Amino acid sequence: MKRMEKTMREYEFELLFKVNSNEEMNDLIDQLYEAGCDDALIGSGKSGVIGLSFAREAASAAEAFESAIKDVKKAIPTASLMEAKPDFAGVSDIAETIGCSRQNVLKIFASTEAPMPIHSGNTSLWHLSEALKWLNDGKRAERYNIPEWKIDVATIAKEINFAVEAMRMPTHSSLRQLLV
Repeated sequence: MKRMEKTMREYEFELLFKVNSNEEMNDLIDQLYEAGCDDALIGSGKSGVIGLSFAREAASAAEAFESAIKDVKKAIPTASLMEAKPDFAGVSDIAETIGCSRQNVLKIFASTEAPMPIHSGNTSLWHLSEALKWLNDGKRAERYNIPEWKIDVATIAKEINFAVEAMRMPTHSSLRQLLV
């Protein structure tokens, strides 16, 4: 019986880490490159924060994220994951992802069937994974034809961000009881 080989594909995503701001950026970049992050664009716009934009080959989105986080932690053991992207998305982000205009997205999301935003206001935000799953369902799927890997990347980013937030939550919170 032949064993099925996993198909590798390239996954695009970003990771933001809090790092010791005393370290030189060039030293951090060298450490990251040596630890296997040679498939990422690395930048720092804010002191103490480093961002990595990956184009990582893996058998799954989860595997791509996992290996990237491990490589960063190997290079900078004190780095603390702050956020995985793409997760939070406004109208412009969704429009860019599916290849249509902002106006089209506003029209589509005016439907009562559309997923509820996680923040509603002047600028509404959705979890990109929920928006893409909804757009990839039923008749909408024929029109937008969103690649499954994009949905997988957004789903894993959302799960990572939930885990990061859960670690920040105090365990004694009485609000937790109210939300269950």
